[in-house]
Amino acid sequence: MEGKADKGDKREKIIGAAFRLFCQQGFQATSTALIAKEAGVATGTLFLYFSSKAVLINALYQEAKAGLTAHLQAGYPGPPGVGDRFRHLWFAACRWGLANPDAFRFMTMFRSSPYIWQVTRAEAASAAAFARQLVQEGLDTGVLQPIPPDLLLALLDGAVTATVTHLQEHRDPAAARGGVEQAWGVFWRGVAR
Repeated sequence: MEGKADKGDKREKIIGAAFRLFCQQGFQATSTALIAKEAGVATGTLFLYFSSKAVLINALYQEAKAGLTAHLQAGYPGPPGVGDRFRHLWFAACRWGLANPDAFRFMTMFRSSPYIWQVTRAEAASAAAFARQLVQEGLDTGVLQPIPPDLLLALLDGAVTATVTHLQEHRDPAAARGGVEQAWGVFWRGVAR
């Protein structure tokens, strides 16, 4: 009889294989049979966990967003300064992206995809509500430039994405810390008062 650990392991293998293959080949060129083969499970096993390719891709998006959000919230500073909390989010997001390249790339590739359901986007957004609250606090206290909150969050997301993507492409671990720090300074000077 298969134990819970075996089931969880199979699910994790499917998720890992799907992240890799969707990032390498895209949605259309990646079949569920190929994902199952890469994961080392039967195609029927994949469908025990994910009833369709659309369900799988939305589960991957939720998984990536949940992983990122959990990493952002771990050690998230309390009330001190808005700038300190922004800095924490910046470095945590970059660390997570560099440590989880397939999940990070998947999120950036599929964030605007029609394959991601609106309900999936809404769930991911509500999980990261603390970032929106931080932006609003920064605006209310005058720490941030008077930029619309959604635009400010988009700028933060875009700058983190550009930083992580650049560092992943150049694969220089020694320069990664300095690159994240340098990009943070450029971003913060652009949005802070």
